[in-house]
Amino acid sequence: CRELQGADCEPHVADLAGGCHPSVRCRDAPLATRAELVDMLVTAINSAGIAAIVAASASCQGDKRICAVSTDFEEMCGWPSRSLLGGSGRLLDSGEDGFALVEQAKLRLAEEQGLEFSGLRTMRRSSGELFRVFQHIRGLSLGSDVATQEEVWFLIAVHIDVFEDEDEDEEPDITRLAQEAEEAATRIQTCIADQVEERWGLPCPYDDRDDLFDEECSEWVRLATPRWRNGDVTAQLKAAGLDV
Repeated sequence: CRELQGADCEPHVADLAGGCHPSVRCRDAPLATRAELVDMLVTAINSAGIAAIVAASASCQGDKRICAVSTDFEEMCGWPSRSLLGGSGRLLDSGEDGFALVEQAKLRLAEEQGLEFSGLRTMRRSSGELFRVFQHIRGLSLGSDVATQEEVWFLIAVHIDVFEDEDEDEEPDITRLAQEAEEAATRIQTCIADQVEERWGLPCPYDDRDDLFDEECSEWVRLATPRWRNGDVTAQLKAAGLDV
């Protein structure tokens, strides 16, 4: 995929995730609305052939709300996407994860900042049945807000039914599950990158829209090559003085 860093680009450093790539302002970079980005994400998670949900918020702070659900995720949990979109995913909580305080802190930090986190979780299907999944989450950066230059990213959560093809009496193969989840995440990233690439070279219909750069206009995003957010959950918690 074409990199945005180049002679025609003016870097705008917004290191929001400890090593995340800089946002850029580039007159040739394609634009998209946030709604168009969600459509791109829906295409990506469905083409990846994996149970996945995507969450986003108006800014990089605050609660993340579900904005995209793959058909595989609907089939796995039994909840239609209309029941999940706009929510926080509490319908899926079993209340029986039994996470240690440290693991809860890691998960919360990962969700807030888009840092990588993986682990086993107990979830609830629409029927009320409990089931175990391997969850892999990480933030995917797609560009910057044209008005504020703030990074625009989405939280991707890949879920794998632990016992779909295994004996429930056996211990789950964490190594295999982690590899499968990472491969699925890469397929999602690649699909998004392909969709961004298709927008390069197209005539920009918004060149005469001076209001695109007004502070009030937060719908438009200057696209960049999709990149995973960087940062170490454990290191950040240690820096905060927690014993991990």
